Amino acid sequence: MNRRFYYQGVEHDVTALSKGDHHQIQVDGTLLAATVQKGEGSSIQITLNDVVYTALVSVEAEHTDVCVAGHHFRFLHQPPQVLSAAGGSAGRTDGLVVSPMTGRIAKLSLCEGDSVQKGDELLIVEAMKMEFPVTAPLAGKILKIHQAQGEQVEMGTPLVEIQQAQNS
Repeated sequence: MNRRFYYQGVEHDVTALSKGDHHQIQVDGTLLAATVQKGEGSSIQITLNDVVYTALVSVEAEHTDVCVAGHHFRFLHQPPQVLSAAGGSAGRTDGLVVSPMTGRIAKLSLCEGDSVQKGDELLIVEAMKMEFPVTAPLAGKILKIHQAQGEQVEMGTPLVEIQQAQNS
């Protein structure tokens, strides 16, 4: 299977080479020492350099979301300018932080008006008895908190809005 994805505005060619239930991954012509196996539900098991990761994957019409090791990655299926022209989301580069998975807000670490630095923990989403920290993608000030502690959220649900700091 060969697919083209766009991550942070850069086009990538991804090929999955299948051998039974195992897949090897080739990205932009480079074969990675990785295997991918289907896990439970929407999860996959990725073995990379003898380390096993569990990733949650959600495929939508415009993008594929992958959450692994507490980090959320959104891969667009078309170039950002095509999605913008079509009225779709262009892969937000502003301060809107969305839920990387379906789960429950286990902990809120901030209040509206707080200042945050890139990488600061904003909240924790709990899913499948695991806690996934959600961190600030940029430095700035918390404008709005969209969800309360204890609430159930779906993947892609807006969680927090951050106004980017002037010097960032």
